[in-house]
Amino acid sequence: MAKTLNDTMGFWKAVQNEFFALHPDVYEELMIFVGGRITDIRKDMLKEKEYIEEWKEKELICL
Repeated sequence: MAKTLNDTMGFWKAVQNEFFALHPDVYEELMIFVGGRITDIRKDMLKEKEYIEEWKEKELICL
Protein backbone atom coordinates (compact mmCIF):
# COMPACT_ATOMS: atom_id res chain seq x y z
CA MET A 1 0.00 0.00 0.00
CA ALA A 2 1.32 3.44 -0.87
CA LYS A 3 1.95 5.64 2.15
CA THR A 4 2.40 8.95 0.33
CA LEU A 5 1.45 10.50 -2.97
CA ASN A 6 5.03 9.99 -4.19
CA ASP A 7 4.76 6.27 -3.42
CA THR A 8 1.45 6.20 -5.28
CA MET A 9 2.98 7.87 -8.33
CA GLY A 10 5.92 5.46 -8.22
CA PHE A 11 3.48 2.58 -8.10
CA TRP A 12 1.56 3.88 -11.13
CA LYS A 13 4.83 4.39 -13.04
CA ALA A 14 5.76 0.74 -12.38
CA VAL A 15 2.29 -0.36 -13.52
CA GLN A 16 2.63 1.72 -16.68
CA ASN A 17 6.04 0.27 -17.52
CA GLU A 18 4.88 -3.30 -16.99
CA PHE A 19 1.69 -2.76 -18.95
CA PHE A 20 3.55 -1.14 -21.85
CA ALA A 21 5.87 -4.14 -22.07
CA LEU A 22 2.90 -6.51 -22.23
CA HIS A 23 0.37 -4.51 -24.27
CA PRO A 24 1.90 -1.69 -26.35
CA ASP A 25 -1.23 -1.50 -28.51
CA VAL A 26 -3.47 -0.28 -25.66
CA TYR A 27 -0.82 1.67 -23.73
CA GLU A 28 -2.03 5.04 -25.02
CA GLU A 29 -5.59 4.45 -23.83
CA LEU A 30 -4.33 3.48 -20.38
CA MET A 31 -2.23 6.65 -20.19
CA ILE A 32 -5.25 8.79 -20.91
CA PHE A 33 -7.11 7.20 -17.97
CA VAL A 34 -4.25 6.93 -15.48
CA GLY A 35 -2.77 10.29 -16.42
CA GLY A 36 -6.11 11.94 -15.82
CA ARG A 37 -6.40 10.37 -12.38
CA ILE A 38 -2.89 11.47 -11.36
CA THR A 39 -3.58 15.00 -12.63
CA ASP A 40 -6.77 15.13 -10.55
CA ILE A 41 -4.84 14.06 -7.44
CA ARG A 42 -2.26 16.81 -8.01
CA LYS A 43 -4.98 19.43 -8.45
CA ASP A 44 -6.65 18.33 -5.22
CA MET A 45 -3.35 18.57 -3.35
CA LEU A 46 -2.73 22.09 -4.67
CA LYS A 47 -6.23 23.18 -3.67
CA GLU A 48 -5.69 21.79 -0.18
CA LYS A 49 -2.34 23.58 0.18
CA GLU A 50 -3.87 26.86 -1.03
CA TYR A 51 -6.75 26.47 1.43
CA ILE A 52 -4.37 25.86 4.34
CA GLU A 53 -2.18 28.83 3.39
CA GLU A 54 -5.21 31.09 3.04
CA TRP A 55 -6.47 30.19 6.51
CA LYS A 56 -2.97 30.44 8.02
CA GLU A 57 -2.77 34.01 6.74
CA LYS A 58 -6.07 34.78 8.42
CA GLU A 59 -4.70 33.16 11.60
CA LEU A 60 -7.79 31.01 11.90
CA ILE A 61 -5.86 27.75 11.98
CA CYS A 62 -2.51 26.89 13.48
CA LEU A 63 -0.41 24.03 12.15
